[in-house]
Amino acid sequence: MKVRSSEASNWRGMAFDTYDGKKWTMSAPLDVRKVWASQPPIYVKMSHQVHKDLTQKHDLIQTFYIEKELSNLVFSTPYADELYFPANYVMVDNYGSIRSPVELERGLTYSVISRVPDFNLKKLIDPGYISQFSLVSENYLQVPVLSGRVIKLINEITENSTSNFDKIVKIKSYLQKNYPYNLNISEFPENAETIDYFLFEQKQGYCEHFATSLAVMARTLS
Repeated sequence: MKVRSSEASNWRGMAFDTYDGKKWTMSAPLDVRKVWASQPPIYVKMSHQVHKDLTQKHDLIQTFYIEKELSNLVFSTPYADELYFPANYVMVDNYGSIRSPVELERGLTYSVISRVPDFNLKKLIDPGYISQFSLVSENYLQVPVLSGRVIKLINEITENSTSNFDKIVKIKSYLQKNYPYNLNISEFPENAETIDYFLFEQKQGYCEHFATSLAVMARTLS
């Protein structure tokens, strides 16, 4: 696909919440709702996931041009609100992902308006500020059994940190500085624990390895 965007941004395709040490799954994969519209746009209203008093938001506009047949995942920047799509409904799951009723054919074009939060760094550092607005469900706190050397590394990276936010920034920086991004790595051994093997054996990888490591290492923080 090709994408025209009003600013640089990450995209969301499909999201997962539960990690067992080897793979990610959804705790409620079939819990989806249909959002209908007799004419464009389809109001998916993902920005409502962020409390209106938590932060200001700004519009980000993207247009996707499908150049090769794809699955039914409708990519967009997170917090999509309005979807201009050639169907009278789409399916939305609990993870902020959008699915088309049909596969995306070559030549299809669609646009998305997302209302992206403008988070204030000083406020994010304050744990009491975020806790006013939302509670994180248990499925986003679940951590599998991790190897001793992974736990040791987390403690070393986050030593002398002043807050959980500071710890996460240090983990992110450590992964960026010490592990090359490489799409052409060999498959991990079948019984290997993904994070342990990535950090101590393979020592390079691609998006799934970095995202898994950061997410699960952050979940261990208290």
